[in-house]
Amino acid sequence: MKICAAILSIACCGAAALVAQSAYASGEFKVADFSEASWSAVPETESPRGGAAHINLNTLKRDGDLVVYDVVIPDGEYGRNIANCQTQETRTLRLGGFDIPSVASYKELNYPWTKSSEYQTKLLEFACSVSVAQR
Repeated sequence: MKICAAILSIACCGAAALVAQSAYASGEFKVADFSEASWSAVPETESPRGGAAHINLNTLKRDGDLVVYDVVIPDGEYGRNIANCQTQETRTLRLGGFDIPSVASYKELNYPWTKSSEYQTKLLEFACSVSVAQR
C-alpha cells in the first residue's frame, strides 16, 4: 500500500512511510467510510499522472483561523490536515489510502506544525475559502 502522500513535504515523506509501514505491519490502521463524501477538486493541484487533489466538503470544519479537511490525491492517497488560514501552517493528522473507492484505511498522526509547502498552500487556501463561503 502506497502511503507517502503529496500533502506532506519531502522531508516528512520518508518518516511518514516508515511510521505507516510499521503501523500497517502491527495492524494499527483505522478505517473511515466516505460513502457520503462530497469531493471537490482543488484548482492548480493537478498531478503529472492526471487528476487533481480533492477535498471532502462534508467533513470540512472551520473554527476561527483553523480549518480541518480531508484530502485525497489522484493516486488514491488520503490525509486529514489541520491548517491555519492566517499563518499558512499545516499539521498532518491522518495519512493512509483507499483500499476501495469509498473506504480509506489510515494511521492517526500528530505531526508538528510546519510552514506549508506550495502544494499544501493550495489545499489550505481552497479549504479556507470554501469554509468561509459555507458559513
